[in-house]
Amino acid sequence: MAEVGWQDMYKIAVLESDPSLLQERIDSARDAIHQHLTLHRHALSKRESDDLNNGLRILMLLRGRAL
Repeated sequence: MAEVGWQDMYKIAVLESDPSLLQERIDSARDAIHQHLTLHRHALSKRESDDLNNGLRILMLLRGRAL
């Protein structure tokens, strides 16, 4: 089975329309981003680092709206 990357988890969270699933999707996406940052912290390009940080910011905004 193919590994689901942080980008896929992020898209799933951002596109989730069911309020009862949104928090779980946000948490999964955030965890996937943190795991990617941990595993690849020395090999990230500036662009990828910016994408990851922007993704985390947007997920935190979504979390605030979901509460």
